[in-house]
Amino acid sequence: LDALARMGMDAPRLAAILADSEEEIQSMIAAMS
Repeated sequence: LDALARMGMDAPRLAAILADSEEEIQSMIAAMS
């Protein structure tokens, strides 16, 4: 929970990381199908 709180303090960067991860996941799914 403490780690989540620390990440929450850096929300813009966390959002960017999540967006990048989502793109990577979609790319992997597209490659598999």
